Amino acid sequence: MRKYHRAGVSIIWMGLVLLYALSTQPVADGLMNRLERSIRHSSREGKTRGDRRPCGRSERPFLGGLGITQAETSLTRTVAAVAFYRVSGGVTMVMAGGSGDPTQPKISEAKAMSDTAVSLGVRKDHILVEDASRNTLESAANVAAILKKKRIVLVTSAFHMHRSVRMFEKQGFKVTRRPPRT
Repeated sequence: MRKYHRAGVSIIWMGLVLLYALSTQPVADGLMNRLERSIRHSSREGKTRGDRRPCGRSERPFLGGLGITQAETSLTRTVAAVAFYRVSGGVTMVMAGGSGDPTQPKISEAKAMSDTAVSLGVRKDHILVEDASRNTLESAANVAAILKKKRIVLVTSAFHMHRSVRMFEKQGFKVTRRPPRT
């Protein structure tokens, strides 16, 4: 112990400094930007930046007071999915995500995304809602159970893309990536 005391104290201090640095916004942004730059999709848009704002639901009065509740990340993904829906000629959309709020278990993220998509012009019969999942792994399994096709275009935040793609591929899907543009 006495022989390596100085080295041990140095390692502890270096670990604390590294932990502090990783918890600061500039370092977090730098790491997030590097991850987001690695996400590319097959459209002409090339590199995109993902959305790092919190997930979940919140009021969106600019949507005409329709009672739609979505956080900015979820709303960004929904708008990107609707844009893809329009250019693709009306593919079937699957909105996945349960309620992350135990105080409002009847309001799922998938339902909020579906309501938003309908308000933006998507036909209701072109939307499948999977609202039982609590995480991405459950979403992938539940979508596999309700969707017969095995080719999907996955719209999710760039920082969430790698993990999501792996989970959907494990369910047998051939995944095309499509992160929202911000």
